[in-house]
Parts: sequence; C-alpha cells; structure tokens
Amino acid sequence: MFEYIQKHQKIIQVLLALLIVPFAFSGIADVASDRAGADTVAKVGSYQITQSMFDREFQNYKTRMSQQLGDQYNEAQFDSFESRQEYLNQMVDRAVLAEAAKKEHLSVSDSILQQALLAQVPKDGKGNVDMAQYEALVRAQGMSTAQYEADVRNQISASVVVQAASSGNDVLPLTQDYLQKMFSKVQVVEQKSIDSAPFLADVSVTPAQVKQYYDQHTAEFTRPAAFDLEYAVIPVLPVNYVPTDDEIKAAFGGNATVQEIASVRQDPVKLKEATQKTAVNKMEAVAKKIIEASTATPKDLNAIVAKFGGKIETTLGVMRKGSENLPAPLKSPDVRDALTSSEMAASNAVSVPVAYDTNLVVGRVIKSNVAGLQPLETMQTEIENKLKQQAVIVKMREEADKQITSMNPAASIGGQAPMGPLLKRTVSPEALAQVMAVKEYPKFVVSQNDRGVSIVRVVSSAPPVSADQAELKQQISGWQGLAIELQRRAFMQSLRQRYDVKLFTEKLGGSDNPVAKPKV
Repeated sequence: MFEYIQKHQKIIQVLLALLIVPFAFSGIADVASDRAGADTVAKVGSYQITQSMFDREFQNYKTRMSQQLGDQYNEAQFDSFESRQEYLNQMVDRAVLAEAAKKEHLSVSDSILQQALLAQVPKDGKGNVDMAQYEALVRAQGMSTAQYEADVRNQISASVVVQAASSGNDVLPLTQDYLQKMFSKVQVVEQKSIDSAPFLADVSVTPAQVKQYYDQHTAEFTRPAAFDLEYAVIPVLPVNYVPTDDEIKAAFGGNATVQEIASVRQDPVKLKEATQKTAVNKMEAVAKKIIEASTATPKDLNAIVAKFGGKIETTLGVMRKGSENLPAPLKSPDVRDALTSSEMAASNAVSVPVAYDTNLVVGRVIKSNVAGLQPLETMQTEIENKLKQQAVIVKMREEADKQITSMNPAASIGGQAPMGPLLKRTVSPEALAQVMAVKEYPKFVVSQNDRGVSIVRVVSSAPPVSADQAELKQQISGWQGLAIELQRRAFMQSLRQRYDVKLFTEKLGGSDNPVAKPKV
C-alpha cells in the first residue's frame, strides 16, 4: 500500500487537503455489510444504518469531542436526543453522497487513496510510515485497516460529489431579486396558546380503551433482552499517568525534539493523545495475560481483579442498544457487545478484554432477561396518561376553533413576531405551511401537535428589502454563507428523495428522546 506513497509524496496534496478535511473520520461505510439481524435507524435506498453502527460511530464522535474540549466537554449535552438526531442526519448525508458517487461511477484510484493516507498515518524519525502505530490508531477507531482505507476512499468520492454540485451553473443568484424573494418568505404573526388545565378533569380513560391501545401497539411495549452484569475496569496505565519522554516520542513519530516534547506536556489535548497511544501500545500484552488468566478460571471475575487490579461493579438491566443512564464504561457499544454476546450470556464466563480509554474492561453476565412483551399491568399508567393527553389535545383543538369563530379578525391576540421557513419554528409543520400560504390578511391558523394547541393570527407579510444599493451590497455579502448553505441543503434533500431516505429516530435513545413515529 505505501510503497507508491513514499515516492510521490508531493503529488496532489493541496487537492487532498480540500477534499478530505470536511469529511475526516466521517465513517462513510458500506452499510449493507452491517445490516443482518440489527435494528435499523435509517435507510438509504437498499442500504441500512443499523443501531450498532450508529452507536459505534456516535461513541467515537463523543470520544473525539471529549479529547478536543477537555474540561469543557459536557456528556449530557452531547448525549442528548437532539445531538443523536443531528449526528444520524450527518451519517445519512454521508451515505447518500457515497451512493451518489457509486451511481455516477466516481472511483478513487489507488494513488489518490495512498496520498490521502500519507497525510494521516504516523511516521518514524526517517519519514517512513510507522505501520505499527498506523494499525494501532485504526484499531482505536474500531476498524480494520481495510475498513479504514475503504472509508477514506468513500470520503474522497463523496467530497467530489459535493464539489461538483457546488461548482456548476446552478449556484443560487445573490441578486436583489433573490434577496427580495427570500425575505418575502417571512410572515408577521401573533400567537395564543390554549390552556390545557380546564380539560384535564373532563377526560377519562376506561380499562377497555387501555386494553385496546395495548393490543394495537404491542411493538411499543416489547421489551428487548436485558442483562445483569458484573464488570471491572482494569487499568493499563496508572491513574493520572504521565508518559515518559520516550513514550511521547513514540506517540508522535519517534523524532520529537526536546522543545516539541515540552510543548506536548503543556497541551492537555496532545498530552492525552500521547497517553492514549501509550496505553494502546501496552494493551495487547495486558489483554493476552488477562485472557490466559480467565481461561484457567472462566467464571471468576474476582480472580482477574485480584491479579490485575480494578473494582467489580454490578449493573442490572443492561440492553445491547441504548446507553442512557448507564455507567461510563458501559456506554461504549464495543464494551456492551463483548459483555452481552450470545456466547457470554449462555456461558456466564468472563469476557475478552475490551479497550476503554486507557483501560481494559472485562465482565460477565450474571443473569439474562429474555426479550418479550411487557405485561399490560406494568404499562397501565403509561397508556392511561398517553390516552388522556390525546383526549385533552382534541378538546383543546375544539376550543381553538370555537374561540376563532368569536374573535374579531382586526383585534390583536398577542405580541408580534416574524415566522418563516428559515426561522425557529413555534408551530407544527402543517401550520407553518398554512401560515406561509396566507396572502390576504389577517387570517387565523390553528397549530396542533402532541404537546399542545395554539391559535396563530397571520398579520402581514414582512417588509420588503430596502432598495438602497449600498445596503443591498451589504445584505448580499452578509447572506453569502447562508445562500451556500441553502444550496447545500437543497442538493442533499434532492439526493435524499432520489435514494428514498427513511429515518427511525425513535430508536436513537437519549434521555430527552420524545416518542416519535418513523418519518421520511
């Protein structure tokens, strides 16, 4: 793989920098290879992004952000449903770009791939590729070298697709007419929420209704397999370990100067990177010893801890998918997969060691709880609350319609605010479409979703753009970035439609995940 690179290091480096940086470590994968037997969180044509793929990539993403942000990293913020949804959309965008590249027969030659890899792989003191370091870094991302190289090839292809789309003649015209058209897609509205309190006491749910809902939504109440686990984090390096000068040199190519070593020690991110690389170098030897010890006493985790250190922890009800409310080591999909595999669940034996930060994790299944439908008795209250909320929403909608019939269209119902497709929405998508379609003012629109109901009074359209040429030039300059982003969105949306993208965000997890239906 690398012989050619060593002879042609200077070729197309600028091109590669332009192509690769936006997609570095993006994880464009042939998702068809990971679809068997796994839940699907998104589909791109015939390809699927599975729960395990998402969990693995999202965990890697959070790890990278933790390394970059250091003490400023907020786990709760990055593990929210919103963050998960945003990252899934990024994965989908990368998948549709990869699919488009295939359909257009865009191929990346071995020489271009080699140039790309050269910019990323570690080198020794003579500038030669350090294969051991390269393979260790790839393993740390949960990939084989073949998978990683295929990933980079897909990244380049996808980048070419984006560049081709943005460099043609279809660029949005940043003219006065364009600005006026864009600004015209804003309406001035007033909004009044319907209070739910008067209706809460008027709704009731019968046992028959609860039973009917339960029977019609059994998938919603089917419990996945869960496991009671005991596990231990085995330290490969001592807590707060500081790498030696030689270890820092090895981590950064083997030829670091005294000044560069000192700089690494002053940089928390680089120092952490050096520590992790040092741990990777030691993990294989430690893991081998742990496997030998567990072979002698396959179900005795205490013997492993006594010999290698760590503390045994117990966690009940661990599922293979979803990491919310789990201890940090079990948030790793790789750790959960290793501890809860079918073989481990059946044997109750100590698992093989799995890398976690600068440590190794081993564990065993204490008890397996098979998947199955949760009994109606345990879901009674949840179903009752859901049906009551639905009934309240119906009454709130009736109240909104009633109030509108008695309202004076000329009378204000609240403070005025702009509303449009590019602004933050406070209404349902259906209501927004109705608001934007209004041409005769004023007019009432009702917004309804599973959280509430509101009356929207559409007052007027937004004021037109100023005709002052100097101001327009400033406006054009200010909106340049947005115009490019709008074009990118339009392009990606067209690809999503072409390749029949479907999202199943209700499977993403996160403590703030709302109950959602599959959507396109």
